[in-house]
Amino acid sequence: MKKFDLHIHTVSAFYEDELIFDISILKKYVEENQIDCIAITNHNLFDKTQFNHIKDHLSIDVLPGIEIDIEKGHILVIDNNSNVDDFSTKCQAISTMIVDENDSISISDFHKVFSNYSELLIIPHYKKDKSLSLSKINEINPNISCGEVSSANKWVVTRNAGVLTPLLFSDSRMNSEFKGSFKQTFLDVDSININSMKVAVSDKSRVWLNSDRVIEAFVIDEAGISVSTRLNVLMGRRSSGKTHFLNMINDQAGNSVKYIRQFELTESSKVEEFQKKIQGEFADSTNLYLSEFRTLVNKMLTIDIDLDLDDISKYVNTLKEKANTKYKKDIYSKVAIYDHNTFDLFEIDEHKKIIVSLDYILQSKFYNEVLFKELSKKDLQKAIISTIKQYRVNRKNNYIINKTNEFITSTKGKLRVLSRIPQLPEINFKSILYNKVMVNKFNAVVPKYKKDQIVFEKPLSKFKLITYSKSFDNVTEARKFSGVTEGCREIFENHYDEPYNYMIKLSESLTSNDLIYKMFFGVYHEVINEYNVKLSGGQRSEYSLIKKLDDCRKYDFVLIDEPEGSFDNLFLRDEIINLIHEISNDSTVFIATHNNTIGVSLIPNYIVFTDVKKEGNMKFNIYSGKFGEKMLKDKYGNDVLEYDVLINSMESGEELYNERKDKYETIKNT
Repeated sequence: MKKFDLHIHTVSAFYEDELIFDISILKKYVEENQIDCIAITNHNLFDKTQFNHIKDHLSIDVLPGIEIDIEKGHILVIDNNSNVDDFSTKCQAISTMIVDENDSISISDFHKVFSNYSELLIIPHYKKDKSLSLSKINEINPNISCGEVSSANKWVVTRNAGVLTPLLFSDSRMNSEFKGSFKQTFLDVDSININSMKVAVSDKSRVWLNSDRVIEAFVIDEAGISVSTRLNVLMGRRSSGKTHFLNMINDQAGNSVKYIRQFELTESSKVEEFQKKIQGEFADSTNLYLSEFRTLVNKMLTIDIDLDLDDISKYVNTLKEKANTKYKKDIYSKVAIYDHNTFDLFEIDEHKKIIVSLDYILQSKFYNEVLFKELSKKDLQKAIISTIKQYRVNRKNNYIINKTNEFITSTKGKLRVLSRIPQLPEINFKSILYNKVMVNKFNAVVPKYKKDQIVFEKPLSKFKLITYSKSFDNVTEARKFSGVTEGCREIFENHYDEPYNYMIKLSESLTSNDLIYKMFFGVYHEVINEYNVKLSGGQRSEYSLIKKLDDCRKYDFVLIDEPEGSFDNLFLRDEIINLIHEISNDSTVFIATHNNTIGVSLIPNYIVFTDVKKEGNMKFNIYSGKFGEKMLKDKYGNDVLEYDVLINSMESGEELYNERKDKYETIKNT
């Protein structure tokens, strides 16, 4: 069994933050983790000079590689040491194709550059950011048998049910900020070369996260222990190193880690702080709910009814004047075009947006399977073609209309100079009528938005999150919700119940129109308990814990430092244990605790025990083992009885445990 990390960055691409490479950091990482082979896989480039420098300074196998943006996904391409010059030339060709961070080469481009792709080790991102679909992977090379995943838990899930053999690597940047990584993969190979590695990764039974070949476990080298890919409970006395251990995991877990720190849950249990936190957590939901109304208000702000009335007044007055001078008409004013309006253009901007949207749906690679179950791809293509044809017709018509309008405007201008009869002003009665209808509808619909109502409910364990909207009782409430700082009390008091006039008055008074849509009604969020009552201080802390745990589902690693805090054991038993188990199905969880409801009743996969010995200098030891095994072991081969760890950490020792047990029996039998 040999240990590999085939995803290491030592140079930044031109579009990335600068990476100042430190060979001593890389050397320390390799030695402390006892890694047998690494590959240097920088984004879209290969630095041969630096690669040779690294190879000369490390006593292990170092392979040339590159991480390529291809078809909007990522692949690692790795070659043997014997082909460095040729590999470097091919990587330079890739570099010239990537001109900005959004660029991505095609599969055909890849095949042209790496014509020997069948001889290389190709590792696509699989269960990880920038993943490629299986169809794309097969198109790159039908013989690809492995893929890179982002976490140990995903490694297990993919190994059990995935098509490809999962591999886990650090994906690390070797600079002064690097704090280590426990993401490496063991391959059952005798020698290190591309062929032997390709054979190994084609067989899942030869790929592991630990040398003991335990499926649901991985190694944390800095601590020298194995832990579970699912649920780990961390035990030990106060100041024995539990928080230090969690901090180490946090530093090395990568970007997808959620750390719920000690006492974090009770910090915002006061009413005002809790409400502020809830409104902040759901700010996106507020903005989403208001987005439709915001669009409506912005549209209404373009309508000026007073200007429309002025246009009508000018038109009517001119019409009267023409009637009074009818008998004076000259040959110029009698020409039909003299009072002719220009023609309206066809709306083509929206047409263009529709074409772009339909094409995006057609080209989308992510939802094809879902979309084209309900919708024929051929029908969508026909719809795009028909829409494009209509767009072209309307664009051509607009060209003709523009030329016609130019002629009308020019001719009317020349006739007006020659005649003494007043010319009717241009007026669009259709637009004026449309504006009037829109104002009436706006005045009718706004009260429906302002009506006190629940717009969304979401249960979360024994709690319920309610989103509701309500009208404002006063201008102070309106300004607080909207963020408007300027005074507008008089406008609110005189026009709040006249939606259009209220909007126009605000527009005239405020320096910006950006927040006007928030001055009509408020959107608020509230959490209630199972009895539909607002939460007490303790329940606010309970909700905070449940909410934080529920949010953990999207992370690869979840770290929880003594969550018991001020919570009672019944709550932990009834609400938290099942939730943590659910999370551990998709994430690797570490929980530090002194509470036996969590520590024992949770039935974790692994126990991690931290111990400190004060023999001269303080010495920290970390032991681990499967829950239910007899012994826990540390990296030095020392062991402790798991029973002793549990009884001492969770029950304060066997004597007190038995004493409590006797008291319970006495009370029960009284």
